[in-house]
Amino acid sequence: MKLGVCYYPEQWPADRWPIDARMMREAGLSIVRIGEFAWAMMEPVKGHFTWEWLDQVIETLAGEGLQIVLGTPTAAPPAWLVHADPEVLPVDAQGRRRHFGSRRHCCANSPAYRQHTERIVAAMAARYASHLAVIGWQIDNEFGCHDTARCYCPNCARAFRQWLKVRYHTLDAVNEAWGAVFWSQTYSDWDEIEPPILTIAEANPSQVLDYYRFSSDSWLEYQQLQIDILRSAISQSSAEDSPQQQFVTTNLMGIFPDLDYRALANPLDLVTWDSYPTRSADMQSERLYPLDEVGSTPAHSYDVGDPAITGFSHDLTRGLKRAPFWVMEQQCGYINNSLFNTGVRSGAVRLWTWHALASGASAVVYFRWRATLYAQEQYHSGLLNQDSSPATGYLDLVKMQAELGLMAQEPPSQTKRKLPCC
Repeated sequence: MKLGVCYYPEQWPADRWPIDARMMREAGLSIVRIGEFAWAMMEPVKGHFTWEWLDQVIETLAGEGLQIVLGTPTAAPPAWLVHADPEVLPVDAQGRRRHFGSRRHCCANSPAYRQHTERIVAAMAARYASHLAVIGWQIDNEFGCHDTARCYCPNCARAFRQWLKVRYHTLDAVNEAWGAVFWSQTYSDWDEIEPPILTIAEANPSQVLDYYRFSSDSWLEYQQLQIDILRSAISQSSAEDSPQQQFVTTNLMGIFPDLDYRALANPLDLVTWDSYPTRSADMQSERLYPLDEVGSTPAHSYDVGDPAITGFSHDLTRGLKRAPFWVMEQQCGYINNSLFNTGVRSGAVRLWTWHALASGASAVVYFRWRATLYAQEQYHSGLLNQDSSPATGYLDLVKMQAELGLMAQEPPSQTKRKLPCC
């Protein structure tokens, strides 16, 4: 198994990059993920790309023998893009247009956003698909997080009707499948069908289910748009002396019912997921335990999470392709997006790393290298603190150096478990 880290060089001065790269290598890391939120740095105005800084980052990391996973930055479109094409912004279930100032402010069915996506991904691929230090690509980041799996804008309404035509062929078939005779919901024209929101009583559940399916397929189609661009560039730039072909993946979120993860995983070279054990223990208990047991978990779960929930997510991810997977973001200290953001005791990061390996992970990438100084994640730990001093996770990583050889000897588990007969 290999160890890596998520790095945001755009948030730090350039004279710090060589220091960080050297420290990463000395800590036993070999993989660095970069770029997935840096669109404004890559393309500060439409059509004007500034790759020099990213070239320098990649060469600096490669100079220390580190391998790079490049993220396409489409989860965070820049302000100029939203200002020029406000229709890329999604509409929520209350019919409200969402605004700029965070992330995932984009609609998978926006023609304008797809054009912007094609441009930035093609430009990145043309420049880095042949770079020997770049071993793979992460498409976007956490499809559907922050309740963005479904959009209800006019573009989605039109795309939904087309999806229904492909699925059912005729309006009569739609009416029959939805039981539209109930409450006089029968449709006589395709343009009468709208997304199932803002109804007086609850919306038709069969229509809602189809809209959920359509929304998942929309992100699948959007992902495939990027896959096709990347694979084409990789194929065209593959050199005879290239030691390996770049892989294409995206980062999933373990237990996440809003999207069809099996469909998303199918065209990828490998699957990855983002593991935050203390947050999962807080946020997933009500889904996975009987109500009378919720809240009865041991107090230490706030330090190390719930191993059953973490292990369940590992198994789900491994099962998507029945193959070893990566943890693309591994919690390495306290976080800032849970119900209770407690500290993490010494040894927890080592525990989570070995748990991932035992569950079939072939790489664990820690989030993040250094805690940021500002904005929404300033209270989210990294391997280093905000002032670059070692944090709990870094100290655990140093202690694990003696175990790296043993980790390398352990092949990712592909155990086929026998299920009990029904």
